[in-house]
Amino acid sequence: MKNFSLTLNIRTKILLGYIVCLLIMSAIGLVSLYYLLLVGEKIRLLETADDFTNAVLEARRYEKNYLLYGSQEDYEESRAWLARGVSMLDNQEPLRFTRQSPDMLSPLRDDLVRYGQIMEAIRVQRTARAEDDLRDVGKDLVDKALHAANVQRVEILRITDKLKVSLWVGLSAVALFGSILLVFVNRKFIRPLSLIEHATERIAQGRFVPLPLPPGRDEIRQVMAALNHMATELLKRQGQLVQAQKLSSIGTLSSGIAHQLNNPLNNISTSSQILKEELGGEAPEFQRRMLANIEQETFRARDIVRGLLEFSRHKDFNPASNRVKDIVERSMLLIKSQAPAGVTLETDIPEDLVAFCDKNGMQEVFINLLLNAVQAIDQPPGKVRVTAKDVPGRNEVRIAVSDTGRGMSEAVKSQVFDPFFSTKEVEVGTGLGLFIVYGLVLKNRGSISVESSVGQGATFFITLPKSAPAERAEVAR
Repeated sequence: MKNFSLTLNIRTKILLGYIVCLLIMSAIGLVSLYYLLLVGEKIRLLETADDFTNAVLEARRYEKNYLLYGSQEDYEESRAWLARGVSMLDNQEPLRFTRQSPDMLSPLRDDLVRYGQIMEAIRVQRTARAEDDLRDVGKDLVDKALHAANVQRVEILRITDKLKVSLWVGLSAVALFGSILLVFVNRKFIRPLSLIEHATERIAQGRFVPLPLPPGRDEIRQVMAALNHMATELLKRQGQLVQAQKLSSIGTLSSGIAHQLNNPLNNISTSSQILKEELGGEAPEFQRRMLANIEQETFRARDIVRGLLEFSRHKDFNPASNRVKDIVERSMLLIKSQAPAGVTLETDIPEDLVAFCDKNGMQEVFINLLLNAVQAIDQPPGKVRVTAKDVPGRNEVRIAVSDTGRGMSEAVKSQVFDPFFSTKEVEVGTGLGLFIVYGLVLKNRGSISVESSVGQGATFFITLPKSAPAERAEVAR
């Protein structure tokens, strides 16, 4: 029973409380109604007994006048009152709500008939014995009628006392249940809602303190659990946003550093070219090879710095026809230093394959995907491979970025493009990379999806248009 009560929700608890209140009030009302109807029956019996007593007393009054004066009129009046008494007894309504039988009055009908017979006998032949019998029967009738009336009065008082007791008991039950209900509402609703209110105020102030969950499974517990989850997520997101801000600051700093590196790189390149010209053909092969290596590495460093500057600088969205291989290779050049030993980067992209997209935005897309792919390979050796090809029958390009890493479960795969979702530690990932990738791909009128399973690596598929919408419409015509 205890476990059952814990599973009731707020709606059920309120409904049960309402039903209990309704039952208590209905019980009080029904008991009160029963006693009131019973009092009504008793009052009707009392009125009948009083009317019958008056009829008997009037009949006896005319009986005495008749015995004293022998007036035929008094005799007729006495007989009329006797007939009225018989009619009262014969026309009594049946009782419905009382256990008291009407037999207290009904047996008096025979006495009335006998009383009338004695009077008739006296009218024919008056004797002392008949007069005594008449007085005895008359007295007995009056006593019985008065007794019946008194019994009804006592019954009315007794029922009234019972009604008072039942009302006091009912009101006490209502007061007790109301007190219990008040304590219940305060403990189950008012106090938790007050805690939720204070918790929201603390959250608004940036202080995330989880709420203690009450027992049960009602809506209040669910709201408090959701609030705790929200507070935990906000705390996590706050750390991620701080980390994202740090990364943004690092990007700005690296942009400045890259800009400052351009001058020494240009000086190194110029110096190596001047030295190579000065030495001419007389320089030993080894020196010429070293100078060529210096110049080549200088050009490579300059390209990396230039790519870093382009990546960190804010640029307007400018879609155009770009070679897919150039964008991918430039992205690989920027993240190559992040790949650990044993992880190889490969491409299989046709030279003439083009896509209509924003070059800088898609470069950011591939940098994010390539970094994730490299980081997904926990235990080298491993491989990150980028392939691209035309989609048969459609004016689209499909690009696949695959790795041989740890892969993803179905739960992770369903949330991989959600903002702030990350399987990495807060210090490592913000959960914004793939969300940004998703937005950039959509901005370029493309689509992105992922296929993966645990331990089998992952492959991200990107579909981009080969030409602008106007160009495609013209080709269709």
